Amino acid sequence: VGLLGAGTIGSEVFNQITLREKELRDSFPDAAFEVKKVLVRDPLKNRRVSIPQELLTTQLDVVVDDSSVDIIVSLLGIADVEYEAILKALMAGKKVVTANKDVIARNGQELLQTAVNKNSALYFEAAVAGGIQVVDNLTGRYGLNHFYAISAILNATSNYVLSRMTSAGAESEQALLEAQEKGYAEPNSENDLNGKDAAYKIAILVSLAFREGWVNPDNIFTKGIDSLELSDFEYALEMGYVIKLIADAQRTEGSLDVWVSPTLVHKNHPLASVNGVTNGILLSGNPIGQIKLEGLGAGSEPTSASVLSDIMRAAQDGTPLNINLDSAQVMEPGESVGRNYIRMTVLDRPGVTAEITKIIGDNRINIDEIRQLESATDGTLANTVFLTGFSGQGSLHRAIREISDLDVCQKINSVMRVMR
Repeated sequence: VGLLGAGTIGSEVFNQITLREKELRDSFPDAAFEVKKVLVRDPLKNRRVSIPQELLTTQLDVVVDDSSVDIIVSLLGIADVEYEAILKALMAGKKVVTANKDVIARNGQELLQTAVNKNSALYFEAAVAGGIQVVDNLTGRYGLNHFYAISAILNATSNYVLSRMTSAGAESEQALLEAQEKGYAEPNSENDLNGKDAAYKIAILVSLAFREGWVNPDNIFTKGIDSLELSDFEYALEMGYVIKLIADAQRTEGSLDVWVSPTLVHKNHPLASVNGVTNGILLSGNPIGQIKLEGLGAGSEPTSASVLSDIMRAAQDGTPLNINLDSAQVMEPGESVGRNYIRMTVLDRPGVTAEITKIIGDNRINIDEIRQLESATDGTLANTVFLTGFSGQGSLHRAIREISDLDVCQKINSVMRVMR
């Protein structure tokens, strides 16, 4: 094994291979697992585990060109650098394991095709949902099923933040700080909060599950949790919902409907109970029906467990992944259909609600419920929530623009999807 990177995950992988040498030898009596080289930026740096100095190198070519290295494990973390390293290793005919969802989501088509061309293989179990190991299921034992829907909680950091805001009434900044202190979140959590991390992961899952081609994450409607306020959580709880960052995909005629958005999830929905740093994935297909996968989505141990599983698969198999590598057709966001939650601040006077409901109705959107908490009005302004029926997102956003132009509307505070 050639290890690229010896950070949190890389150190844990090195540690596990070293500690479990006997187990590996018993499982693979004809092979010996050994870390031959470790690529690092600074050979003198103090690390979580002790790595012999003679294994360390600062040169990628030293690892890739070593004929005794069969499997490259790339855990560099920086997308551009990792992409180049993975491509170089595949071009050299090495089997490659990575945990980088950015690289797989954005460059998966090219890298997987390179693996086919070079009769090598690329493994990325740890790129999605930590320790759940959903990639192995989708490419292996679930492979003969026809999946048509995925709903998932795929980002541990945002799920921890939303869970704390729900259960403890914590502000988002406070909840994020807690997550960082506990090691559940990176110092820079921008992609966790803005939804991009979840978009990368759902792009990978849809590409593997639906087999309609590779999904470009740039084509996925993506909205994060940055703008949510505690008022949204109060309303959600009163109406029997919790708020989750949902990554969703539906197979439709001619295209795939894929989106990431904060969502009101009904308390009886299977994903409503997925809290903290846990990830949850709901798969629907034929003939398997609906199944729920749940497990830790963050931390060095579940991630390194997935990396180790891939190393085992590479040692046993090593054949290229056989999936559709054409470009998938993703639906335009405005064509997507769903229920929605709209919270707005309006003037507290007679006729305002009627004026707003008329605009919503004129855009052919049904209203299922209107709510106003007693604490949400001060006699001049009122905080009002509308739950809509199914409608196209294009119609919804047209209605919101028209409402925003009204003198009686002070602000559109929140717009979210609704799942029952």
